[in-house]
Amino acid sequence: MTKSGLKSVFYKYSFICGIPRLLYMAYKLVIYLKYICQA
Repeated sequence: MTKSGLKSVFYKYSFICGIPRLLYMAYKLVIYLKYICQA
């Protein structure tokens, strides 16, 4: 495999893995904001 091909696979993999992490962070942020509004 070439270097550029490896890089494209790495970017695709990090993008796919990054989506659940972003959703999880957004979910935590929403809960945090709800907690602040209730306090």
